Amino acid sequence: MQDGLRQSVLSKARAFIAAKAKPEGSLGRLEALAVRLCEVQGTLHPTPRPAQLTLFVADHGAARSGVTAWPQTVTRAATLATLTGGSGCAVLAKAAGVEMRVVDVGLVGEPLPAHARLLSRRIREGTRDLTLEPALLVEEFHVAVAVGREAARMALAGGARVLIAGEIGIGNTTASAALTAFLCGGEPGRMVGNGAGATDAILARKRQAVAAAVARARGLEEDAGIASLSGLEIAAMAGFYAEGAAHGATLLLDGSVTAAAALIASRLDREAPLRMVGSHLSPEPCHAVAMARAWC
Repeated sequence: MQDGLRQSVLSKARAFIAAKAKPEGSLGRLEALAVRLCEVQGTLHPTPRPAQLTLFVADHGAARSGVTAWPQTVTRAATLATLTGGSGCAVLAKAAGVEMRVVDVGLVGEPLPAHARLLSRRIREGTRDLTLEPALLVEEFHVAVAVGREAARMALAGGARVLIAGEIGIGNTTASAALTAFLCGGEPGRMVGNGAGATDAILARKRQAVAAAVARARGLEEDAGIASLSGLEIAAMAGFYAEGAAHGATLLLDGSVTAAAALIASRLDREAPLRMVGSHLSPEPCHAVAMARAWC
């Protein structure tokens, strides 16, 4: 969207909402969200539908190095629970009338049972352990991006205009913290949070792992550095966002891992942040940093 048109829509949206029969600002964040949707969609009558959730799942080699409170097997278990409708995101998607698809881009182990909602695009069985070596090669990273682009095209072909990306991958807050530090600058250790319930000892190992991985990545070309810190599901989400943005879709961001993917997407398509809407801000320190950089 041209900057002049964007500013015009913003101004009109604010005036449109202010003219409603209510005290100014009384709807709180809902008003800011309404203005943002107007801005992204270029209209005073935006719509959150039809929407589609694509959940990218993959394992992380770093999970074997003590950076998370949960074993790597939980990635598969959570994915199976989602496919059978038992996970939180599956329940919420059903309640909201949002179509959901699960994409296996890098689980470890046997292929998942065939399911109508499952798209199998496994590139490799998880990433390498980023605490010891680059998680992905540049070629693997770009294949994962292409999987995400394909998933976005499928969602758009099905009529979706609002694209939501989600992820399952034990250990992926380690990757998102590292990616945010690498792409946004700053002290890597300050990007690290508790993830899914890390103890103090785990948190210390996680900070050390992120600092070492980012230091190694900063000695590489940008593409290789990003690949070295990424997850297969993160790279796929980046492709999903970039392809959706290229086709004018509204992109809904979730937590810190999707925000890291959004940072990568903004490098694939500089206009992508103009299509993004943030759903919330998690306690993970890297989330606020990534959102400030990736989302306008």
